Amino acid sequence: MPQNNDPLAARTPGELLDSCRASAEQVAGRVAQWDSADPAVRSAVDAGAHRLDGATPADLRALADWRPSAVRNSVYMDATTVGIAERLLAGDRRWLTPLSLWDLAAFADRVVMSERIYYAGEDLVPAARLNQLLGEDVFVSLPHLSRARDSAAARLYEQSLDTYRTLISPLVHQYEMPGGTYWADAVREVAAAWTLVTGRPVRPGEALAACEAQGWFTPKLTLLRDPYCDDLPSLADGYCAPVLGDVTYRAHASQSFANLLGLPYAPATARMPFRHYFCERGWDLEDQLLTADAASRAYRELAGEQDLVLPVFLAVALSEARRIEDVWPRLAELRTRARRFRRHRQDLDEALSLGEASETSRQLLMAVRSEAVGLTEVCGHGFSLVAKIVGRLTRATPAQLPEEIATLMGIASAEVPADLRRRLWWQCFRPELRFLIQVRSQSREMTDAMPKIGRLWGLPQGRAKGFRERFEQLGRLRTVS
Repeated sequence: MPQNNDPLAARTPGELLDSCRASAEQVAGRVAQWDSADPAVRSAVDAGAHRLDGATPADLRALADWRPSAVRNSVYMDATTVGIAERLLAGDRRWLTPLSLWDLAAFADRVVMSERIYYAGEDLVPAARLNQLLGEDVFVSLPHLSRARDSAAARLYEQSLDTYRTLISPLVHQYEMPGGTYWADAVREVAAAWTLVTGRPVRPGEALAACEAQGWFTPKLTLLRDPYCDDLPSLADGYCAPVLGDVTYRAHASQSFANLLGLPYAPATARMPFRHYFCERGWDLEDQLLTADAASRAYRELAGEQDLVLPVFLAVALSEARRIEDVWPRLAELRTRARRFRRHRQDLDEALSLGEASETSRQLLMAVRSEAVGLTEVCGHGFSLVAKIVGRLTRATPAQLPEEIATLMGIASAEVPADLRRRLWWQCFRPELRFLIQVRSQSREMTDAMPKIGRLWGLPQGRAKGFRERFEQLGRLRTVS
């Protein structure tokens, strides 16, 4: 494969940016033509249109009309994660696996810590039912973009999905890509994460090739099923029997959907075990693009790395429940206790979006830390894990592919008013308050909760060992929440 201008063959962030420079100039030209005074453009920028190189002003206006008015401190979750959590909390033991419990743990964390949770799956579980159980409007369901292909949002979403083919094409066609390149590094890290959580060596093709890829390439791919997929249930029928590459591809698809919404993607650890690597990669790229605005630097200056102690909310809720029906009221109570924490996080994000580490933002950070400690003391029960505010982490999963990197470079160099460039940059590399979770601690707490889990769901004693072994595998990961 030629490597002179091939971004995937780049060995360093600098080489990667150089290979994207020509595309970035085209992006900058398009951005400069937009009318920054147009409210639709500003709204669409906030919607996270990372694929700006393929978006027209008309697309942006249509995207702004499609996107719901999200409040701050909201997240997007997989409909599968939401649906499986609802079924587990309804007492349906058929969905109980070691990995579906991690879905439930992610679900519980976001119910407590997020103002709104968006998902595309009203047909799987109605938002009204979830909100009734919580006694508060927390969940918002969205239409499936794949069922509305004539919309601008659907077209941009399909473009994002198409970039996945670029990522796996060298694998399928068996191109030789030297070690140390951007592509080889990404493939190695994804395969290594899957190796950790499956407990066996996983080849790159297994880690990335999805069932749908059978229709993308000739000759057909050989796909191997892994028992991990049996433990990671899905609510919808797939193209074929699920494989590890399906999980990787769905993570990419969910991140693309979240980008269009302008929201962080909040996956369960089991559905995106390689997430930490991409955040580190995003930081390397951001270091090379500091000619943009001060928003990210302000966050780094302010936050640094600060210790917090937060409870594992699923473990807390289970410890107080005598029956499965008791878990919903416990989650609602925890959400009420965390209200001040969520409000301070929203205020902090607003302050940092101005690009300044002001005295106000410093006071807000202190308030966030104080509320976090207070929340832990209220919850008690001995369930806790140490988390850190890490300014070095970007929003959920930052730019991974050359097309997105070219977009970021175009934003940095575009001749547009500073306020518009700041909004563009902040949206693409929004370093919101994130937590680097010590997953080993979370794994230990989940293991300790197994007796209560067994009693609530009637889990046969003989199955507990398999749950503990899977928790131990997940405990080897580092991830971003």
